[in-house]
Amino acid sequence: MPEAIASAKRRATSPLPARKVSLTKQTAARTKVKKKSSKPEICAPTKKLCLENRVGLFLYARPVVASRPRVTRWGTYYSATYKNYMALLDEAIPAHTAPFTGNVHVDVEFVCHRPKTTKRINPLGDIDNYCKAIFDAITKKGYWADDDLIVDLQASKRFVESGETPHTSIWIEPYELEAD
Repeated sequence: MPEAIASAKRRATSPLPARKVSLTKQTAARTKVKKKSSKPEICAPTKKLCLENRVGLFLYARPVVASRPRVTRWGTYYSATYKNYMALLDEAIPAHTAPFTGNVHVDVEFVCHRPKTTKRINPLGDIDNYCKAIFDAITKKGYWADDDLIVDLQASKRFVESGETPHTSIWIEPYELEAD
């Protein structure tokens, strides 16, 4: 009898056979739900128009709100969606050879993706945070020395209409004060 108890204890503490482990791994792989990628994608190539002293950029990517940095004792971190969007803007926005040196007027329109269900008539997120992401990317590409040169800003946000893709349109031009 003692031998039967000892062998039962050994069976109870021994690991599962390899075949059963592999079956559970296969089952887990089949039942995994794929997460949506947080990486924004470009729907169409970016267009850059230069008309006299005016520059227009059309970014065919879903606009993303600038996230607040998370500060820890190990460093400062941004959300993955925001970091991916900034990397996308870095690739999509062409470099500018003649930067604006004086005051600048900027028109920006954010056309955002409409969620399947919403009671809102406007996209979620502060308009200044939408602008912050774009202006940081444009500054990095050399359109101006710093975004503090923007003295006049016209910004709007809206949902896409039928047949339209999410995008951002930006017009930059020198700002000239009117003489009294």
